[in-house]
Amino acid sequence: MTKATKNNRAMTELIVKKAAQVGSALFGESVRALILIGSVARGEGSFYAAEEGFQFYGDIEFFIVSTGSARDMELAKTFEEALAKELLKDNIKAEIDAGLVRPDYFTRLRPHIFGCELKEHGIVVYGDDSIKEGIPSLPVEDIPLEDGLRLLFNRMVEHLGPLRDAGSGGPAELRRLHYQNIKLTLDMAGALLVALGSYKTTYRLRAGAISEAVESIEDEHTRTALSRLPALVAEATLSKLDPASDQVLSSGGVTAGKNPVDSFGELIIILRALWIYEMNLFLGGEWSDDVESLLRNFLRDESINSRLKMWTKWFRRNLVSGSLPSGRALRLATVGTPARLIYASAALLIFSLPSGKETDKDVIGKATLNSALSRAEALLPASVLSKTKSDGDWQSLSELISREWEEHVKNG
Repeated sequence: MTKATKNNRAMTELIVKKAAQVGSALFGESVRALILIGSVARGEGSFYAAEEGFQFYGDIEFFIVSTGSARDMELAKTFEEALAKELLKDNIKAEIDAGLVRPDYFTRLRPHIFGCELKEHGIVVYGDDSIKEGIPSLPVEDIPLEDGLRLLFNRMVEHLGPLRDAGSGGPAELRRLHYQNIKLTLDMAGALLVALGSYKTTYRLRAGAISEAVESIEDEHTRTALSRLPALVAEATLSKLDPASDQVLSSGGVTAGKNPVDSFGELIIILRALWIYEMNLFLGGEWSDDVESLLRNFLRDESINSRLKMWTKWFRRNLVSGSLPSGRALRLATVGTPARLIYASAALLIFSLPSGKETDKDVIGKATLNSALSRAEALLPASVLSKTKSDGDWQSLSELISREWEEHVKNG
């Protein structure tokens, strides 16, 4: 067992202990259980020992299993703040993310990435130890192709903020982008394994399986484009599990000629090839390498009932906030659901950026809306709101996409 693994286990044990103490002090009868989820529950959290204490990259995630409603939503925020303060007493600086679910959530789970990881690795730290027993069998080979695609789309959106901030060139901003590059690399491996019906629930197992997965791809062009992925996944896995071994995470953000913005420019090439491969598998039909053609078919591939349901929810949310949709919203509603439109906007934005050797470290600050970016804004649901529009540049549009995704996809 490596030193990093021992430290990770010790950190997980401490977090479990502290979370149980905070939960015992805060929760009432409506809270049935508190479950540690995500990378920390898997023993794969990214803890870095700095002079001021331990820094955790990413969020420490929990489920609060509750039979309550509005009050427990407030309680989740109180728990997040209380645990963060409690961990600071042990010199651990981390963001806490506590989601609220009802007890029947577990019995209703179907095979998908998060469900498989929750069933295998979720840790009940407070309350009913038997809460996970209601989870049905979730074979990884039954995870739908769309789940792998969603993983790629979500990582695209999550990259927008770090890319915007990296334009300042500050050490913290560059480390944040580098960490996001690591997560993208690891999840590209996860998405490919989903597509091949052989998903692995830990980073370590994915790193061990990715070479064979790439070699098994029948399409020669895709196989060649992804040939560097196994080496990148091995490197990213080491960095994720032991940030101290990563020169960028443990330095000022740029080292040995390695700039995270340049690295992302190289990752775009692999991301685009993998995304095209998975979109073709998902959509079926004649193979296409054209991003916009694939997105059009992706948007069409939804039932009318799904569109009505999702747009009704979207309209209600915006009416409550006082943002009135224009008549163009009815036309956009015929194109696709809000979630897929947000995904399509993010993909057009990401794939409009220079890649490989063309990437300049100041590209984010210089980028302006070209025709592809204009189409990205036209697809964004927020474009039909009376109070919402971008300022016609890359940064403002990417910020608008991030906000839309946060409200209508992540928390939707």
